[in-house]
Amino acid sequence: MSCSIEVPGAPAIPGETKPRIAANKADGQLTANREGVSNMHDNFLRGMELAGKDAACLGHRPFDADGKPGPYSWMTFGELNQTASNVGSGLTKLGVAHKSCIGILSPNRIEWPIVEHASYIYDFITVPMYDTLGIDAIKYMAVETEMSLIAIAPEKLAILFELWPTLPLVKTVVVFGQIPVEYADSTNIPEGAKLMTLDDVATLGANDAPAPLPETPATANDACTICYTSGTTGTPKGVVLSHMCFLSTVNCVSERMALGFIPHFDNKDVHLSILPLAHCLE
Repeated sequence: MSCSIEVPGAPAIPGETKPRIAANKADGQLTANREGVSNMHDNFLRGMELAGKDAACLGHRPFDADGKPGPYSWMTFGELNQTASNVGSGLTKLGVAHKSCIGILSPNRIEWPIVEHASYIYDFITVPMYDTLGIDAIKYMAVETEMSLIAIAPEKLAILFELWPTLPLVKTVVVFGQIPVEYADSTNIPEGAKLMTLDDVATLGANDAPAPLPETPATANDACTICYTSGTTGTPKGVVLSHMCFLSTVNCVSERMALGFIPHFDNKDVHLSILPLAHCLE
C-alpha cells in the first residue's frame, strides 16, 4: 500500500515531479485543525498550556573550559517564552520588520531555537544558512531574501566578515555568546552597521515597553521559514515553508499515534536533536 499520493489537481511542470501528500488525505489538503492554533507561536502556547509553564522545555549540555559537556541545563516553557519575547522585541527595536527575513548561521546551540521562537512571536521569516554550501551560497541567500539581520555563532564570524562589505542591507549581526576579541573592535564593520550579542538584544527588548506585536498575527498560510537546498544545478533554491507546513506535520503525528501507526509519546518524553537545526527535518 502506498503511503502517499500525488496532490489532486497539481499542475504538471516540465522537469519537476508533482507534490505528494499522505494517502489518507483524499482531498489533498493539509490539515492543522487545532482550535486556536493558527501559527507556530500558537502551537507553542498550546504546548505550554498542556505541560505547564514551569515544565522543562529546552535543554542543552554546556561545555566546560576543557571542552567537556556537563549535565543538562533546562529552560522551562515560561522561561523560553519570556526570553524569546524579549529577543523578538529587541529585534523589532533594531528595525527588523514583521514578515521580513533574518538569517541564522550557526551549528546547533540553544540560542538557535530561541531566535526561532522569537521569530514566531514577532512574525519574522527565518532563513537557516548552510555554510557547507559555500560562501557564495551564503551571499546568495542574504541578497535574495533581502535580510537586514543575521544571527551567528562566534566561530562563523570569519565567513561573515569576509562577506559583510558586499551585503549593504545587513545592518545588524547578532552573535550567540560572547563576541571574540578579534572582532569586538573590528574596523571591518561596515559604516552604519552594528555587531552585538544576543544577550544585548534581549536586554534591549526587555527595557522600557516591549516592541508592539504584529497588528495581525501570522496565519497558517503565511511564510514561516525559507529552507535553501543545494540544488542539482546552479544557485541554491529557497523553499518557502508556511506555518501550515509545520502545523500539519504536528497534526499528522497526532493522527498517526491515534491510529497506532507510530508509538505514543507525550509531554513526558523528550526530542533529542541530532540533525543540524538548519535541516528541514529537524
